[in-house]
Amino acid sequence: MKRPKRENQTTTKHEGVVKKPLKFASLEIQQGATKLYLFATKASTLYGSFSINRRVVEKDEGYQRTLSISRVEAITRYIADKKKPIPGAIIVCIDTASFNKKDGQLTVPAGTDVGWVIDGQHRLAAILFT
Repeated sequence: MKRPKRENQTTTKHEGVVKKPLKFASLEIQQGATKLYLFATKASTLYGSFSINRRVVEKDEGYQRTLSISRVEAITRYIADKKKPIPGAIIVCIDTASFNKKDGQLTVPAGTDVGWVIDGQHRLAAILFT
């Protein structure tokens, strides 16, 4: 698994790849007409599997802010100093996953760009650096 580049800012899209279907023990939550799924996994699984579409400066591309390495390093220092996980979820959007209510399994199919990190790219990168 490739770690984020250590430079001042990273503006390129990170493309996630799922080589074989992923299965997560999950909790299904209904919020209005939308179903949400809560699951836990390693940061390396999230980073390797899901894409991050970063904004390109002075262009109308991407939706995530650029990855600030100084911000990632600050979060990394916080994790190292406190020796505790950071509270707060990493939010991903997965359009083609399926959920089996009987066994509580969320299955993400194999492929490229099967899911996107919507919130938490700096926390995710910091966890990878620790």
